Amino acid sequence: RDLNIFFMGDSLTRYQYLDLAFFISRNGTWFSDSKNDPHFEAKGGLTWNSFYTFSDEVLRPYEMLCDCTRRGNNPETPRENRYFCDPVYNNRLVFLQKFGHIPFRTSWDISHINEHPNTLVNDPQNMSVAQIMNWTEAVENFVCKMTPKPDYFIFNSGWWDDEEFSQPAVQEAMIRALGNCNIIS
Repeated sequence: RDLNIFFMGDSLTRYQYLDLAFFISRNGTWFSDSKNDPHFEAKGGLTWNSFYTFSDEVLRPYEMLCDCTRRGNNPETPRENRYFCDPVYNNRLVFLQKFGHIPFRTSWDISHINEHPNTLVNDPQNMSVAQIMNWTEAVENFVCKMTPKPDYFIFNSGWWDDEEFSQPAVQEAMIRALGNCNIIS
C-alpha cells in the first residue's frame, strides 16, 4: 500500500521494475509459469516491440502507459518509459529508461501522464521525442515535475560505460536535485 517508487536506468533496472509491478499486480504473488513471466518474451528471442506489447498486457490494467519503442539495435534510439498505477492500494511505479551516458528520451507530456490510461506507444515509425536529457536534467525537468512525485527514486547506470555518472560532481548534483524535490534516493 501507498508505494510511489521511480526507477531510472538500463535493463537491470527495468527488470526490477517489472518484478515489483508483477508482484503488486498479482496481490503479492510471483509468477508460477513462464507464460505470465514478464521477462519470458524477451528471453524467447522475439522483437523488442513484441516484448513491450507482451509485458504491457501481462501488467494490465495497472500498467497505464508504456512509452516503449525501439528500432534495430542502436542504443541511441530505444525509448522505454512505463507508468504503473493501482488506485485501490495507491501504488505507483515508474520506469524511465536511461542507458549510461546516452540521453534519457521520452514522448510523455508530464502534465498529462495520468490522463492516458492503458496506452501503449509502440510504433517504431513514431519515434517522436519530446525531451532528451542527461541524468540531472531528467530529475530536475521531468521527475520533479510529475504529480505525484516519487517517494523513492532508484537509479542505476547499469552495464553502460558512463563517465558522467561516475563523476562525484554529477552524483552530488543528482542527490541535490532529488533533495530539492523532497525525494529519497
